[in-house]
Amino acid sequence: MAIAASDIKLRISGSSASATDPNGSFGGAMSTVSGGIITTNVLNNDMDDITSAEASTGITIYHNYYYKNEHATLTYISPKFYIDTQTNSGDTSVAMALVTEAKNVATTRLANEETVPATVTLLPLQTMQVELQSVV
Repeated sequence: MAIAASDIKLRISGSSASATDPNGSFGGAMSTVSGGIITTNVLNNDMDDITSAEASTGITIYHNYYYKNEHATLTYISPKFYIDTQTNSGDTSVAMALVTEAKNVATTRLANEETVPATVTLLPLQTMQVELQSVV
């Protein structure tokens, strides 16, 4: 039996027992409640809209998510995550970063979504694929 896509959950950060708002996913413990799982690919279900003022002046925002393998017996070995396509706008882009905290350790909580995280390794935009050592 293989790990199915339904076994992998995208969970927000913030607080293990109470985080349910993706707009506050600025690091901290992984949410363990059902409302802390992003279950659809609906536009803006993981962060708030960029206002016209933010768009005209420019803004960089940071959010922290956890991928969790919830298969009962199988370990996810060498998973790969990638950005399939960039945004349609020439003025925006999406990038990924790897945190430096150890496996199963909560990430550092940021003050807000514009705070640059100190404990990440930002990947160049041309690096569209990230290989993780393990996800549990």
